[in-house]
Amino acid sequence: MNRDELLAIDDALAAECRLDFFKATGNGGQKRNKTSSAVRITHLSTGIQVTDCSERSQHRNRLNALEKLKLEIAFTDGARFELPFEFLRVYSPSAEVRGHGPGQEVLQVGKKDVLINAAEPVGLYGINFFFSDGHNTGIYSWEYLHDLGDNQAALWDEYLKRMAAAGASREPGIAKMFEQRPKGK
Repeated sequence: MNRDELLAIDDALAAECRLDFFKATGNGGQKRNKTSSAVRITHLSTGIQVTDCSERSQHRNRLNALEKLKLEIAFTDGARFELPFEFLRVYSPSAEVRGHGPGQEVLQVGKKDVLINAAEPVGLYGINFFFSDGHNTGIYSWEYLHDLGDNQAALWDEYLKRMAAAGASREPGIAKMFEQRPKGK
């Protein structure tokens, strides 16, 4: 793909999102806390949010935030999906997430800001992702990725319902409190 095609994909994704601009906080150089260069993007259909304030430029922060939202994957049958990193992480095929049998699934909390740091092909079978939270187990077969893409909306809705029922949060800091909270009798 050339640069123009990539920008068109980002524009199409941006059209599905709400962009909010705000002043970054914390240490920084000149104009860091004075201009609204930080960007928060909310994907409207899934509610997934990403932020970026790594650059002084609002435009660069917007592009960085859009990149955090997705892994684009295309299949030979013509199917093409943009799978958010958080979605991939909470639906990892690993035993840590899925358990060793029905009813043993582990609800993944605090994964809102997770990124993919690296990926490795696993033969012709699939791919292994290395997430920013240290998770790197579970091989995503191409068939499993296609299934995730086909069922993304329903799976995401199910995940959000499970989070709500558990009183859990997608926010990393709040998730740590949730994990340490004593279990009721």
